[in-house]
Amino acid sequence: MKNALLIGDNNSIRWVSKMSESRRWLPRRKYPMYERLLIFFVVMTGLPAHGADVFNGRTIYDMHCQACHGADGRSMVAGTPDFSSGDVLFQPDTELFKQIREGKRAMPAYRGILNDDEIRDVIAYLRSLPK
Repeated sequence: MKNALLIGDNNSIRWVSKMSESRRWLPRRKYPMYERLLIFFVVMTGLPAHGADVFNGRTIYDMHCQACHGADGRSMVAGTPDFSSGDVLFQPDTELFKQIREGKRAMPAYRGILNDDEIRDVIAYLRSLPK
């Protein structure tokens, strides 16, 4: 045995090293169930994360984007990206966010028209479109 952690009967942890044969006892931390659940949800949700609203994104898309990009993401105007193929959506969210906010080529800038959360909602909706 090179190195090992041993859990003793009295809820303590002992580090055993064959080379030094030193033994240190560390108190074992006990977490109540609610703390374990809190830790689990923090790890699983990746805080701080923004939960975008796909349904709100669809409403905003229908109001502002559908005329050029089509109801199902298929471009209606020449030169506009086709979201149904998914190629445009290979970009990271930050790049899509920047393009929507600042505008690109013929697309107008939506700074001042849509707030940051609404732009994220639209991006979430675009990512939910069937490919």
